[in-house]
Amino acid sequence: MIAQDRRSGLGTALLSGLTGGLGFFVARGPALLLNPRVDTTRYWGDLLFVRSYNPSFYQLAPPFPRDLAFALLVCALSLVILGNRRDDLRLIALGGAAVGVAGLSNPDSFLVGAGALVLLCIFPAGMRRRRLIPALLLPLAGMYALWFVPQMLSYVHFGGYVNLTKVTPVVLPAWAIVASWGVITPLAAIGFVIWAPRARHDPGARLLLLVAVSAGALVGAVSVASHLVAHAFMALDRAHRYWPLLGFALAVYAGLGLGELVSRLRPRAAAVAAALLAVLLALPSPVLASAAAPAKAPPWGSYKMALGGDPNALLNLVAEDPGRCVVAAPRRVARQIWAYSGYRLLMFQVSVPHPGNPARIRWPGIYRRTIPIHVREHVTHVLTHGLTTPRDWLRLAHRYGIDIVVAPDYAVHPGKGFPPGGRRASNLPFTVFRLDGCGS
Repeated sequence: MIAQDRRSGLGTALLSGLTGGLGFFVARGPALLLNPRVDTTRYWGDLLFVRSYNPSFYQLAPPFPRDLAFALLVCALSLVILGNRRDDLRLIALGGAAVGVAGLSNPDSFLVGAGALVLLCIFPAGMRRRRLIPALLLPLAGMYALWFVPQMLSYVHFGGYVNLTKVTPVVLPAWAIVASWGVITPLAAIGFVIWAPRARHDPGARLLLLVAVSAGALVGAVSVASHLVAHAFMALDRAHRYWPLLGFALAVYAGLGLGELVSRLRPRAAAVAAALLAVLLALPSPVLASAAAPAKAPPWGSYKMALGGDPNALLNLVAEDPGRCVVAAPRRVARQIWAYSGYRLLMFQVSVPHPGNPARIRWPGIYRRTIPIHVREHVTHVLTHGLTTPRDWLRLAHRYGIDIVVAPDYAVHPGKGFPPGGRRASNLPFTVFRLDGCGS
């Protein structure tokens, strides 16, 4: 991010994006912990599929909103640094806006990025404060307001939030945090010693320091003052949200430290040996985790066939045409349909039980203002099993705005209420009934 030569740039890319911890020393082959709350320190805090404290493993899972927000944070920091170096307010404004957009996806990267930019406005580098503040903070606030303002209006309208957090936080002991960062930690110490003093005059070095301070302050605050926030906001006071972002700042320092180490070591053979050692300590854990992922992760064969281009795969039959579709589907395939197509579902349930709120909606009074859960369950069951006459089946579907119905094959036979024209999936025992063009 602030590297001034190829060696530092390569080191930063390696240590920020590809480096694992030291768990490979105790792993006997490909390994990955799918549940980070079970036997968390089995691999010294490393090789966690989700909730890893390592910035590389932070993005090992399929793209979630947090991954998009983290990518936006990196883009934002790069834009702000470049804008400071060129004295270009447009680039700085884009950086502020990118942090605001990150806030539309996930609070973790947004809080760290916003904290760093506020600190930069207090302690500017190379640009006058009265120019920097509006250029950074107004775009940030404007983009974030796209989410925050409607959210607060809904908060008042629907009576606040309900707590949706049912799982325990992921807590690593100090030794496991260091082990999960692996070679990052010693190289970060070298990079910090060399680059932190440069923050007095170098915009990039200053912003990197402020990112580390912002992430570290959040980790410290939630660790010391845990559970001081309202019950419905308790997920935000969990340190496992912010450790990987602090790890990211240290990984950038580590990349710079590796670049400095390689450039200063003499003879050249010693520099080459140091670079090779860093690579050998950095890559084994991500390689082992990637090799283990296909066997450890759930076997979503339906995704594989759909993405492979089979037009009769269930997900492709459902998502055949673009549009704003509403789907009635059995619980077994509902989440896959939503994840693949983005279509709305009449009935949606998450895997973690939330009695009375299976869709895990934050508004306490939502089902007094929309279709109640028991009605959704009943209508979904009737439509997906054809438990009425064909005429009443169509009336019921139109009444609730249903565009597509996915029915299990065992329920589709003469005498049921399904209309003609259903198409059987090639990979799963389901039949898809499409009623219209989904409003397209």
